[in-house]
Amino acid sequence: MSAKSQVYDIPGEHTKECTTPSHAAATANEEVPVLVVPASAPEGFKIDGVDLYPGDDVTGANTNTTHLNLINRGTDGTGTTELANYDLTSGNNLTKAVKKALYAPATALSLAVNSVLVLQHEKVGTGLLVPALRVVVRFRPA
Repeated sequence: MSAKSQVYDIPGEHTKECTTPSHAAATANEEVPVLVVPASAPEGFKIDGVDLYPGDDVTGANTNTTHLNLINRGTDGTGTTELANYDLTSGNNLTKAVKKALYAPATALSLAVNSVLVLQHEKVGTGLLVPALRVVVRFRPA
């Protein structure tokens, strides 16, 4: 192993975790980066999934709500590809500390070095309070 070797050189699935701040109902759309593929992963990553763990319960609503969107911003930050979404509409709830699978592709998504994934809180109507979320990205070296 060279001095430049990283944990990303180890075969198998790894995780990256972050916590998004609470999103107030009155707040406009906002985005939080949940993964930036580091330069130390020269071949990039294959994304196996993204899971959310809410800090509190959320009861979905139809008119005034928030949509949670996973967006691939690409390597230059301008990408707009929505990979997954969970709309907190009536019947779509979150339970404190219970895993909600946001993204589970049938085939792992390949991301190049410097690619950025963001979790977008999209305000609909007057919005809906979303507590802090622990976001777990499951990946493996490409």
